Amino acid sequence: MISLDELLESFLNKKDDSQYISNLLKEMETIDYKLYRYVSISYIDEIAKISKDNRILKRLSKNNQYGISSLVQSFLFHNKPEFFNDPFDCNFGMGINGFFMEIMDLFMDYKNLSNGVRKIEEEEMNMGLDNFRDYIKNMDIPDSLKNFLLFTFEATFDSIKEDPNDEIKMENIQQKFMSKLLDNPKYLIDFLRPQLKTDAALQGLINQIDSKKDKLIESADDMKQLNLIQKPDFDGFFQVAGKMLNPSDLISATTKAKDQLSDYNKKIFSMINSQFGVCSLTQKFNDVLMWSHYADSHKGFLIEYDLHDYIESLRENKIFLYPVSYQDERVSIDENILQKINIHDISIEGKNTLAVLFLKGLLTKKKDWEIEKEWRSIRILGSQDVLSEMERRKVKSPKINGIYFGNKMPESVKKGIYRLIKMNPTLNDLSIYEMINDTSDYRLEPQKYNPNF
Repeated sequence: MISLDELLESFLNKKDDSQYISNLLKEMETIDYKLYRYVSISYIDEIAKISKDNRILKRLSKNNQYGISSLVQSFLFHNKPEFFNDPFDCNFGMGINGFFMEIMDLFMDYKNLSNGVRKIEEEEMNMGLDNFRDYIKNMDIPDSLKNFLLFTFEATFDSIKEDPNDEIKMENIQQKFMSKLLDNPKYLIDFLRPQLKTDAALQGLINQIDSKKDKLIESADDMKQLNLIQKPDFDGFFQVAGKMLNPSDLISATTKAKDQLSDYNKKIFSMINSQFGVCSLTQKFNDVLMWSHYADSHKGFLIEYDLHDYIESLRENKIFLYPVSYQDERVSIDENILQKINIHDISIEGKNTLAVLFLKGLLTKKKDWEIEKEWRSIRILGSQDVLSEMERRKVKSPKINGIYFGNKMPESVKKGIYRLIKMNPTLNDLSIYEMINDTSDYRLEPQKYNPNF
């Protein structure tokens, strides 16, 4: 079964999106190409007065009455994610451990180190020390990192040989290795970032390492448990660091890091708001809860769309249409994503990876919402100068098959919307229903609407 990531990559492939379209058509077949949209309405007094005067419709449109105007003018409005009722919906960014990795990468060549260790682990090697040296020397990583990995391996090998016991104790080897590393800080310092390589900075770092040497050696086992190279762990790192820092310094450092992360994620959400639009649709037309939540407590209405001829316009309108993915794990810019991108300049590396992530985040909700059977039309807005942002959020809708009035909609409002529909030649074939409570079950049933004028 094809993954959501693969579908999104297919969608973003300008030359060949056949994989995405093929899977979309299969999904459409299961729902008979029908989707629905619940609509809340306001200014009901004005709607009730609708006659043959089109000026009322214009006033309603100016009042952001997109439900009414989107019906009459046949468009889907792709809203900003910030207006969704679920505080977690579309609100994603970098996780704390990913942010911690970026902080570490500011000071040392952390990503290359992590990738280098991962490559070594993926190789099922059974070789001697000399062969291992040759393997590292041929790796596509910076020389400073090669030297550090070689030193790490040789220091570990020597620590094992120096253990006089027949039974090797890992805690002894860890302490010996840490001692060798701290006695030779050059190997750590060589792959620090250039801004830390001034004489004053280097000497200050060496002095700090020397002053904390005993505590660092004592913490060797704690550091091993963290396994920071394979998986950055913000809380775990500062728990260990707390043994060497003053409590006030520790609190200040963790608070500052979390505040910076919060600011960074706010910028991400702001960018998502301005660059993407989302229109929510559903497979369910008679769900009592959804009528309550999304159609003004049954006083609104619902539009039925026929998508048979709509698929071919998706590419032109830069729209990704697909069922929502429901899961308990939040989408975030995690360590795996950060390994593939340059977060400081996306144009250099990782633009497509980040686009996939953003679309996946917009298409993912917590499992609690699974009952809604939601589909999402996600539009990439871009930055066209010709149209305003509001106009770019509007897309010609699929064919409208029918409209369903909520069972608490006032009769005067039903008649007003009915008049609007009959004033529009493109909606003459529209079927109009009203929802009725089933007398024997907790169920809503549609019946044809017949106005009495």
